[in-house]
This record gives sequence, C-alpha cells and structure tokens, in this order.
Amino acid sequence: MHRPPPALPQRSARVLRARLLPCLLAACTVVAGLGGLSPASGADPLGPGERDPDIGPRTAPVHPGYATPEKARASVKAAHEHRHGGGGRTAPTTAGGGAGGDTRTATTTLAAADTTSATTLDPAVFGRWETLSYDLPLRAVHATALKNGKVLLIAGSGNVAEDNVIGRFLAYVLDPDTGKLTSVPVPYDAFCSFHVVDANGDVLVFGGTTRYKTSSSPWVGSNKVYKFVVDTQTWVAMPSMGDGRWYPTAVSDGSGKVYVYSGYTATGAVTTSPEMFDPATGSWTRIAGRDLPLYPGLHTAADGRLFYSGAHYGSKLNTALPKLFHPITGAKVSVTGSTMDLTRRNHAMSALVGSADQQLVWVAGGGFPALGTSYFVDLDDAAPAEIRGPALPAPKAYVSMAHLPDLTTVETGGGTGTASPVYETSILEPTTRTLSPMAPHTVPRTYHSSSLTTRDGRVLTFGGDPGGSGQFVMKVEVFSPPYLFRGERPTITDVPTELAYGGTYTVSATQSDAPLQFASLLRPGSATHSTDSDQRTLRLSTRTVPGGVEVTLPTNRNLAVPGWYYLSVVDDKGRPSVSRMVRLSAAATPPPPPPPPPPPPPPDTTPPTVTSRTPGEAGTGVAPAANVTATFSESVRGVGDSTFTLRAGDSAVPATVSYASGTATLDPASDLAPSTTYTAALTGGITDDAGNPLSPLEWSFTTAAAVTTRTITIPAEADTTVRQASPTTSYGSATSLLSDRQELSTSGSAAHGFLRFAVTDLQPGETVTGATLVLRTLPDDGGTSDGPAVWRTADTSTPSGTESMTWQSGRPARSGASAVANFGAVGADVSVSTAIKGITGNGPVTLELAPDSTNGMRMRSREHVTADQRPQLVLTVRSG
Repeated sequence: MHRPPPALPQRSARVLRARLLPCLLAACTVVAGLGGLSPASGADPLGPGERDPDIGPRTAPVHPGYATPEKARASVKAAHEHRHGGGGRTAPTTAGGGAGGDTRTATTTLAAADTTSATTLDPAVFGRWETLSYDLPLRAVHATALKNGKVLLIAGSGNVAEDNVIGRFLAYVLDPDTGKLTSVPVPYDAFCSFHVVDANGDVLVFGGTTRYKTSSSPWVGSNKVYKFVVDTQTWVAMPSMGDGRWYPTAVSDGSGKVYVYSGYTATGAVTTSPEMFDPATGSWTRIAGRDLPLYPGLHTAADGRLFYSGAHYGSKLNTALPKLFHPITGAKVSVTGSTMDLTRRNHAMSALVGSADQQLVWVAGGGFPALGTSYFVDLDDAAPAEIRGPALPAPKAYVSMAHLPDLTTVETGGGTGTASPVYETSILEPTTRTLSPMAPHTVPRTYHSSSLTTRDGRVLTFGGDPGGSGQFVMKVEVFSPPYLFRGERPTITDVPTELAYGGTYTVSATQSDAPLQFASLLRPGSATHSTDSDQRTLRLSTRTVPGGVEVTLPTNRNLAVPGWYYLSVVDDKGRPSVSRMVRLSAAATPPPPPPPPPPPPPPDTTPPTVTSRTPGEAGTGVAPAANVTATFSESVRGVGDSTFTLRAGDSAVPATVSYASGTATLDPASDLAPSTTYTAALTGGITDDAGNPLSPLEWSFTTAAAVTTRTITIPAEADTTVRQASPTTSYGSATSLLSDRQELSTSGSAAHGFLRFAVTDLQPGETVTGATLVLRTLPDDGGTSDGPAVWRTADTSTPSGTESMTWQSGRPARSGASAVANFGAVGADVSVSTAIKGITGNGPVTLELAPDSTNGMRMRSREHVTADQRPQLVLTVRSG
C-alpha cells in the first residue's frame, strides 16, 4: 500500500502508451509485471495501487481446494455431501445488470453478471454471490453503512503517495439499491484512519496519513478528526487529537464516548497513549496508557470495560495478550490459556458474535503464514479464557466479518498473501459455535477489503489490494444468505423510529407461513483493515402480540451503544424481515405506561355444572373401546380416580382419570364388555377455583354387541382379454390376461382385461370393510412401472357372456366416473394386489383392467393350472 510506483523511463513510457492505446480500443487488460497485454476476460477492473512489505507476503501457498472460485464451489459441495450424505438441492444461478455510465448508476437493484460455473450450489443451502454491474471510482479502503441505507466509501489518497502529495482525497456515497455514487471528497487524507458512527448517525473519522513512508522516513500519522454529516453529506472539522494516529482503532461505549488507541505518530512509533473523545462536548482526554499493536481488535464489554481480542495489523507490539481492561483506571484481566501464536494473528478479525448479552467474542484467521484456526472468549467469565473455535475451511488472513439479523455471522474474503486470494465464505452459528461453508465469493478480497450488511439482510463486499501498480479491485460483490431463498419473509409494517433504553414497544409485523420468533437489533458496520469495533447484534426480549411482536429494549447501554440500528423480526424458519432503521437513545421518550388493571371481579358463588357427557345418559351401542368424559361449565379442581368412577353393577372398572381444558376423561384399563350397562359417577370433592362444590351426578349407558370379522376369498367365475388388434376374437379360454395401451409396435393395438366375480356369501348384518383384487403376473412379463387402472363395469352380462366378449361386441359399459383402484409399479412373476372400492353386498362384480400407460401388464387367468395363482377377490367383512 505504501511506496509510490517507480517512474517509468521516458522510452518505456512511450512504448507502454503505444501498446496501451490499441489495447484500450480493443477492450484489453494490462498484465502488470508481465510486460505484455492480454484480451479482457471479464476479470475485475483493477485500479492503481502499491503495497508495503510489512502487510504480509505478496504471494503464498493457498489451500488447493480454495484457490479459484470453481475449485472452492466443488470443495464446498464435496464437504456438504460428506457431512450430509448428499449435495442438497442444486440450482443454476441467474444474473443480470446494467452499465454504470457516467452517472455511475446501475439500471437494476443489486444487479449482477455472475459467471456460470460447472458446480451448482443450491442458494437455499449455500447462499448466492452476485457481482454488481458497475465499477467504483475509488479504492474503497474504508466502508461505513449509513442510517439512510447508503454506504460511505473512503479512499483518501487510497494507497497512492502522489495523491497524498497533490491533495486528492476521494470519498463517495453509494446507494446500493440504484448504484448511484455521489462524490464527497475528504478535506484531508483519511487513508488508514479509523471511524465509528455517533449517536446521531454521523461518521466520526480519526487520524489518517500526513505523509507516506519513504526510504528515509517512517509513516506520519494525522491527528485530524472529521465528522461526516449524513443528512447534508458534508464534512465538519472536529477538535484534533493530541497525537497523530495512522492505523488506530476507535471504540464506542454506552455513554457515547469514543476511545482511540494505537497508531503511528509523527515519529513513526506506535503510540501507547490512548485518548477519549466526548462527542457531546467535543473534548479530548488522555486516559490510562496501553501497549497495543496497530489496528487492535477492540470491543466494549457489558460492564463498560474494553476487550482487546488479539487481532491486529503489523509487527509492532504484536505479542500483547488478549485482555479485558478499564479504559480510565487501566485495571486489566488477561485472557488465560492463550495458546495461539499472537504474532500470527496479524490481519485476523474479531467480532462480538451472537446476541451481545451473551458476551462472546470470536477471532478468526490471521498470518503469517496464514492461519485456519479460530477461538472464542466469553467475556462473562470471571477469568476469561481462550476457547478453541471451529477451523476455517482454508487458512487465510485479511478476514472480513459481517453480522446478519438472524444473529449469525458471515466470514468472507481473505488470502495467504496480498496477491494470493482464498475463495472461502462461511456462516458462524454462535449458539452451536459451528461453521457452515457457503458458496464462495468470486471477486478476490485480500488486503484493504471489507464487508457490510445491508438493510435487506445481504452482505456487500468491497476492495482488495494485492499490491503493485494497477491492481486494486474496484468491483462490488453481494452475498445473499440462504434465508433469502427459503420462501416469503415476514414484513415489518410499522415501528417507532426513536426507541428509549428499557422501553417496551410494539412492532407491527405480518408473518408468512411461520410464526414470528424474535426481534433483533443489528449495529450497521463501519469497517476497515479487518477491524469493526462497534458491530454487534442483540436479540431483544420479545413477546408475540396480535399483529406483531412486543419488544423490550435493554437498560444496559453498553450492550447496544447509542445510535442507529437495523431492527428486524425473525420467524421460526430463521427468515428475517427487511429491517427498519431505528435510533436507540437515552433522550427518546419511552412509551406511556400501560393502563391500570381493572378492578377485581366480585366473589364467585356460582357452583360448577356438567355441560356435556360422553357417552350420553341412556346411550346405547357404545363402542367397548370408548372413554367416558364430562365437560364442566368452568375450571374445576379435585378431579381424580376417587371422584370420577365407572362401574358395571357393583363391580368397579379400573381406569385412569385425567383433566385438561375443562374436561375430565376416564380411560378404562381395558375395553368394556359388550352388551353391558355401565354407570359413571361424579361424586363429592370436585369444586371450582373459588371452592364452590359440584353437585354429585350419575348416568348410565350400554355398550354395543360384540364385533366379529372374517375373510371371504372368491375366485373369478369368468375372465377374458379383448384386443383391438383382433377385434372379433374371443380369448375367454386363454390362460393369461393382458392390459396394454399399445400391445404391438403400431398404434391401435390396445388390450383390456375383464374379470367377473360372484359375491354370494354375505350374511344379514355383515358389512364389507375391505375388498382386495389379487393377481399373479407372468414370469416373462418383465414388470411395469405403471400398472393398469381398475374400473367397475355394468353387471348385466353372464359368466359365459364375459368369456365370449370381443373388442367389438359384448364389452360392458363402465359404471363410475373414475377408477376404483390402480396398480402402480409391479414386478414379474409376483402376486400383486390393490384395494377395490364400492363393494357393499351380494351380487356380481365385473372389473375392467384398463391400461394407464404404454407399459403393459400380463397376468394369470382363471384357466391357469395352478389354482392359487388365479385371480381372486378377497373380502373382509364385519358383523355386530
């Protein structure tokens, strides 16, 4: 990032210009360092830039499974199949977009032109990446999500020493929905500064670059502070810091104050003298000294202390242990059990993950060489200790993290060197502390890259500085998490904009196909150099109410520092709504208190009654398996096996008694005897909640007679096949039946089978409860994936008439509008059966086997020599 590119000799410059002009006309790309030109191939546009050797190697080995986007997609799919035994659903990715033009406005919202790849990943499982259709006009080193849904991108001099000298300090406001970019130049060089968002939603920028490093002088940090006022898109100078700071970190607390640590001063040393800024008064105060490396990963804990995570940039003071410390008194508690090599957490990233009240910090990646490990620290522990976290799929530094409204975290980007990108993205589930691999990004993101979450729950990624002239990545890529592909999301229809700490508010919201589960706050990101100190999410105390949810805000301001947040509702399928912007403020007026409770009701003196009983009084034909129930006029107490009884004559019936929702249930230990009279009784001891007793009650009922079942097997009394190809031929004496839509290789060769059964053995009082047609397929039939449908036909024929019918004559008409059964897939030489509907009594039953497809089915007929392979109709009948 840091040394200006050497000037080209005059002849070399002329040669390059002579070669570059025709390439520009032919849409070519200069291949830096190769001394040649190559045709444009859809690679990301690269702007100018240079690197400093202290930021890590330019190139280093990359895990082969994540060296390219396509290899990464294959690795993600293979890992998923190994873990789950299948690849999940896969689906093609669609893309589209419009040109930015001079107005720098994309023609579609978050439009993309995604490159087709051989490995497809289901976006409902792995999410989806899209590359926006426009290029950025600056090197996006710093990125902040604003309260109006837009993004402030700052380059300053953007790693170009010449721009620092001539005062070209770029910044733009990006509208991600339209692609519109508005220039808002910074009044000073904010390159390598740090930034937080204040309670009003404006951006405070601390430090930056006074002078670039040269062979004879170190980096010189700026002591300037500016505020970007979002509503007017203007810069306002704030009181300067006592020290210049290049590569500092700032972090906010619950009072709105900002603590600024580390950074190169004017002497090129890392300052160990932090300062505190009070935005309310514009004043600076020196606070307790602290030896921390450049861009230290800092986060505000629930008790107001600050936590240094171990993530940092560069080699200065890089052995400082992770610790909790008081910013004013300096009292500290170091993290125990630290086994990581802290010098290799260079370019790692840390974040307070999950709900902020859980106080869980996650640190991932780093270098050098690049690390694939991560760890957690629970700040709620009296003695915070390192807890091993999930391994990253591939080692990498330059990690970016962005929180999602469902309380998970996306980690993305990174590389083993500035020009060795790793194409790996995962989502952390903090409650289980597990990582789920996602679809890989396709735009390289290493040094000077960052990510931010949008109001609709997607993640924007910016930047990437592999080093060398002409290499900065100008493309914006968007990650849509899996929850965006899992059906309709809930919708917030109304919510107050100003929220007070400790206040309770109603969020009006509609659900889709799942109930609302909780509401969350997400602090929009303000990221640079793998550092975002104030980013956090918080699960709100949530209660479902008609038309939405009721949420209660925390009273502890350190859990959610004052300012603007994304507020979302999440349903029980994990799908968040598009968020609403709300401001959490101590000055906000809390909602009015609820109305006083109504006066207590008058004393209850009305005794309970029984409003319904089953079986009813003098009921008959009661099923022996029935339970006995009594429903009361109000809630009662005292229901049990001593107050709710059943007897047959003088014999008590063993039973279990239960009570729920105003109904008592007596469940006999075994079925009641048939044709027997029983008496149920509710006796003394049952009262309502006020103590009013139930009057004793008895009633009797009689059970039904015993039920018996039997099976009747009926052989076919006639069967035949009619063939369209032989319309006048009778096949009543054949030993097989056939059903086929196209028996021969030509059309017009259908074959239908007919069967006739005589039902004669049903006795008075018997009911048919089931009927099954049983057939035997031929050994050489080969089976079928779709057997014939079974139709009832008119029973006007005789057995001999059935045997003698042909395609042209004697076929009975179908007697219903739909088939009574259907054979599915069947094999060869097997017994197949299907249930038949509509048989209720004695009489002839004629069935037609009509083909459903060109897959035919051949069966034994009644003339076959083996009796048990002939067609049968099996009836199940019940009496009683």
